[in-house]
Amino acid sequence: MVTPGMSLNTDDAMQPALRLESGAAGLGRYLLAANKVAPDALLRAEQIAAESSERLEHVLTRLGTISEKDLAEALAGYLDLRIAAAADFPDSPVLEERLRQTFLREKQILPLEDRGGSVAIAMVNPLDVYASD
Repeated sequence: MVTPGMSLNTDDAMQPALRLESGAAGLGRYLLAANKVAPDALLRAEQIAAESSERLEHVLTRLGTISEKDLAEALAGYLDLRIAAAADFPDSPVLEERLRQTFLREKQILPLEDRGGSVAIAMVNPLDVYASD
């Protein structure tokens, strides 16, 4: 089963420095440019996110400003990633002996494929640079 919001991160899609610059403010600009949210709705969500220390994408979906599906598609477009499909998910755990299950669960990451020098992963929050690195 593919969880809404899971994106496939292929390591080659973006360099860490670029993803660091791509935070919530950049996502907000992307959503505006793509006409996914109205300017006043984004401003309200940004204010709530700042006051509550909640992630912007959580506030946007909680307020009903954008659906989880639309947000997942927007994040994939914004970060130049693709949404993981059912066929992408492995039959057995990948790198189970090398990766802490508690960390993967906490960060909502699922390793999909060991590519030698890199690992393809599905993750709920592709903006979490620490988790993906």
